[in-house]
Amino acid sequence: MKKVHGILLIFSILLLLPSMQVKAEQGRAVIDVSFIEYSVGGISYIETFSESLEGISGTLLLPNGEEAAIEDGLYLVADREVPEDAVGKYTLKEIEYPEGYELDTVLLEDEEHWNSNWGKLSLELTEEDREDWNEYLTWSEEQQWGDYRRSVLVPVKKTGELSPLEKPLPKPETEVSSENLFFQVSSSDKSFQERSVNGEDFHTEFEYKKKKDGKWKFLEENRDNMLRFQEQDELQDGKSYYFRARFQKTFQGKTIYGEYCDPIKIKVRKSQLYQHTLKISVKKKDGKEILSIQGDGGRYSSYDIMLYYSEKKNGTYHFSTGSFVRKVELSRLPELKKGKTYYFKARLCDKNLAASSSGNEGLGGFSNVVSVKIR
Repeated sequence: MKKVHGILLIFSILLLLPSMQVKAEQGRAVIDVSFIEYSVGGISYIETFSESLEGISGTLLLPNGEEAAIEDGLYLVADREVPEDAVGKYTLKEIEYPEGYELDTVLLEDEEHWNSNWGKLSLELTEEDREDWNEYLTWSEEQQWGDYRRSVLVPVKKTGELSPLEKPLPKPETEVSSENLFFQVSSSDKSFQERSVNGEDFHTEFEYKKKKDGKWKFLEENRDNMLRFQEQDELQDGKSYYFRARFQKTFQGKTIYGEYCDPIKIKVRKSQLYQHTLKISVKKKDGKEILSIQGDGGRYSSYDIMLYYSEKKNGTYHFSTGSFVRKVELSRLPELKKGKTYYFKARLCDKNLAASSSGNEGLGGFSNVVSVKIR
């Protein structure tokens, strides 16, 4: 997640833009307090300590152990230079929150959103920071720019509400491909969509069962919200199962689950081959019997063609050495004897899928049967 980068970007903007609260003196090093909350896609500022926040006060514990009141900012400057004793840690000791807000302890404790220099109701200034500030002060005096501000961040949330980071996950909406090759879930919840786009790490957990009153079994967990049947060894091509899914995320070492979608029954398909049935025919050419696939037209170019033969129409069919080609000169097949009649049929094969399957997945249905006397 890129929340910290977002914070640093906002700080960069604050440092470059002229202050709207510049007094007669230009260019000052200032520490103030900024209230932030977690919203869709990241952290946003809701208020910053300034003269406009009347009645809100805070106290900073300084590096030397003294306390200082924060009003419209704590100014760190002496003779146009930030003093050496400004280096160290500034910790917020007391705070009055904006109306309608309270401390978001969940966001405060979420290490994913903070690094050692930002957050935790404190701010660490290094010697390098002090040198940078002094360079800025010299430059800003010439340019007549405003304050150089660094903020102690205070994470807040609406009073009495859950932290947005604990917001319940939505119930998934379901979708099945027209070929029944996959099962997919999504959500029309715009907040959830934007949170996903902006880096929150959501997963989808898929379960299945064989019968309506059966027991649900875990199948897969992934990030792309899609269950591809071809990749599931537990599922058989052509059989129907019940499926359900739910969104989940890991937060502070805990897994947060959303509600399951409504169960859906799907007849599983692992390949589109079930939609294609070959048609074969045999024609004589130059006195030779040629078996060919009819109506191919390139439709099956990505698949292999498997040819089978038998000495009886309803007998046992054997795999032929004439497989994997569109046209076969039958008299050249070594397993066939001249003068005998044979029966042939063929089917499509998705070789990659069939090779990884323990059954007939990746194999299309059988074609019509033709008989030929080998000459």
